[in-house]
Parts: sequence; C-alpha cells; structure tokens
Amino acid sequence: MERLNAWNTYDLEMQKACNELAADYMSFMDRSKTERECIDFFVNEAEKNGYTELSRAIAEKKQLAPGDGIYSVWMNKSMV
Repeated sequence: MERLNAWNTYDLEMQKACNELAADYMSFMDRSKTERECIDFFVNEAEKNGYTELSRAIAEKKQLAPGDGIYSVWMNKSMV
C-alpha cells in the first residue's frame, strides 16, 4: 500500500500558500525568541486589530459590551 504525500497532491496555489505560511512562521520565530518578545508581538497585533488593554479600559471607566476586544498581560510573560 502506497502512502500518499499531501505535498504531491497540492496544486501550485496551495503550495504557494503553504510556503508563505512557513515563511511567516519562521519570521515570527526569529523575532520572538523569548516569552517577552512573543508578548510584545501579540500586544502590537491585538492593538492593531482594535483590542484594548483591560487595565486601561478600567482606568478610563470604559463601558464594556459583549464582543469587545480586551486583553491583559501578566508580568510581560503571559497574555489573556
């Protein structure tokens, strides 16, 4: 029984998409060697996408509604 390799069944468009994903992932891994570097990256991405830090929302007495994007960082090592 011959085992099929998915890479051989992908068309050129799918192979290109896979290569782009791999390049993006390698770039992320190169820039984010530590948890703190990962958190910095995630915070930047969250803020670009309209998320607000929870402590800032509380300080500004912002009324939160279901579906609002918020996040919280703990000791610059973890993020929720």
